[in-house]
Amino acid sequence: MFAVFAFMYIIIFALGAAAGGFLNVLICRLPRGPAFVRGLSFCPACGLLAVLSWSAFCPPASFLAGTPLAAAGAGAPFGNAALYFAVLACLLMIAYIDHGTMEIPDSLNIAIAACGAIAVFIGPDIGLKSHLAGIAAAAVPLFLIAFFVEGAFGFGDVKLMAAAGLFLGWQNTLVALFIGIIIGGAYGVFLLAAKRKSGREHFAFGPALCVGIGIAMFAGDMIIDRYLGFM
Repeated sequence: MFAVFAFMYIIIFALGAAAGGFLNVLICRLPRGPAFVRGLSFCPACGLLAVLSWSAFCPPASFLAGTPLAAAGAGAPFGNAALYFAVLACLLMIAYIDHGTMEIPDSLNIAIAACGAIAVFIGPDIGLKSHLAGIAAAAVPLFLIAFFVEGAFGFGDVKLMAAAGLFLGWQNTLVALFIGIIIGGAYGVFLLAAKRKSGREHFAFGPALCVGIGIAMFAGDMIIDRYLGFM
């Protein structure tokens, strides 16, 4: 039995490294514009293959990708591991790109929305209305804040939550938003306390939202049940 589990983890790690090499290409190239369909998966900073490389902008996504792949395979409801991995991979790329550039590529938000559209038919049975309501559940409040409060949120964050809402449904989308705001707020306080940012400087909020979305994907229902249990 141990040999079987060991073999499974070796396969997961290998698949994660292979998928991560491609994620590394996207993380490095999407913000810069070069086509990612040509050439080897290499780091522009050190020239090594993506699986072996690391730089401040191009992280070791090759190895980090093994984590969402393993999580998707072990925890995705109804066996939709590939769908969950696709969303987690997009979240990983968005987090790194937004942290480095303060921008979220529309293509990645569209990819998450596409996964949401697929989830309507083969994902967890939360109902079509919940999927559609999820688009507005977090995106509308963020849009209003971004529109009336300059610099509070970027419109890339709004698009991200709209796309994630289609995938999660409205209840888990609110969970994701709440977690993201808590994490982002705590990180902002840390930056101010450490004097890395002033009160007027912006910081990337996308990574915090990505963490919130990732947690809501796997633990959102449990968090809601625990919350209602305290009421």
